[in-house]
Amino acid sequence: MNKTIRIDSSDNTNWQNAIDTGDLRWSGGSWKYYWKEYSGKEWPKLCCREGCTKEATDGAHIIRINSETVYIVPLCGDHNPRSVSPTKTNPCFSIKNGSVLVNADDDGID
Repeated sequence: MNKTIRIDSSDNTNWQNAIDTGDLRWSGGSWKYYWKEYSGKEWPKLCCREGCTKEATDGAHIIRINSETVYIVPLCGDHNPRSVSPTKTNPCFSIKNGSVLVNADDDGID
């Protein structure tokens, strides 16, 4: 099963940080390692959020507006809040073209 999607200009908008994922753990290690394991790619140097030039440090949980599918994407710490709840403001953002997202299905997630 292919767990990845590559972002292009037709699908790079209307993303948000996923709600209530701060306590999720992957049994194989960090979310950064999860992304590397399932994407088969080198970890990018820069945050994948459009317009950001900071170092990508976190495997962040994001969703597309009106979807329940959660993906892992490399983001900087500023763009990966430790907790997002339904009561917090959760603005939409764009992902850089060419970025790879990995589906974070429930395989090995605690």
